[in-house]
Amino acid sequence: MGNNFLPNCRNLTSIDTRELSNVTSIGNRFLRYCKKLVSIDIQGLSNIVSIGNGFLEGCGSLASFDTKELSNVRSIRNGFLSNCSNLTSIDTRGLSNVIYIESDFLSNCDKLIFIDTRGLSNVTFIGNDFLQMCNNLVSFDTQGLSNVDFIGNGFLSYCDNLTSIDTQGLSNVASIGNGFLQGCSNLVSFDTQGLSNVASIGSDFFSYCINLTSLDARGLANITLIGDYFLYNCKNLTFIDTRGLPPRALILLTSKKCCC
Repeated sequence: MGNNFLPNCRNLTSIDTRELSNVTSIGNRFLRYCKKLVSIDIQGLSNIVSIGNGFLEGCGSLASFDTKELSNVRSIRNGFLSNCSNLTSIDTRGLSNVIYIESDFLSNCDKLIFIDTRGLSNVTFIGNDFLQMCNNLVSFDTQGLSNVDFIGNGFLSYCDNLTSIDTQGLSNVASIGNGFLQGCSNLVSFDTQGLSNVASIGSDFFSYCINLTSLDARGLANITLIGDYFLYNCKNLTFIDTRGLPPRALILLTSKKCCC
């Protein structure tokens, strides 16, 4: 299926995909900005292998999405469900064969409160702004991301109400881009134990985390590169636990460019 299947159909409220059972690929802007769409029956998409840009981007009336019929999908391009302003939850278990997720997977989903990552267990690459500006997300469990080795920019940036993130599922990640938790203003503490294989971190990892008071940095033992402004404007930071870190990691963490 090519691009622009039904974009900007602003009065469309539902769609039944059962007649699309022979389709194996979806191009760009499948149902992009169908602002009144409240439900989509994806039974007909069970043979889809790849999904292009803007699959359901900007579908502002969609409250939930079940991926169970997308079990053959291997790659997802930009803007899968970005700007779905009423989306509160997504069950990712149908995405169990996806290995590649490009940018803006769920960015700007203001009402998202929960995402079960267990269905993303085969993903190795996550692009930019995975959950950027999901302002009602309070916690995030990474357990389903155990095969991810690369994370782009802005992973959870500007998730204003985020108070906790379990990093244990990120144990295979080697590289993290800019702004991983930038602007998460309600984050109070952070444990890096799950980041034990990370070698490089881009700039602004914690910048503008204004309520961050403590950082357990012991998980960064293998770090070789940290970008500028690692802890920029973390004005309430009072404690960094660096016990057991090798000299190389200590120098990087205490260098002027990483200072708050």
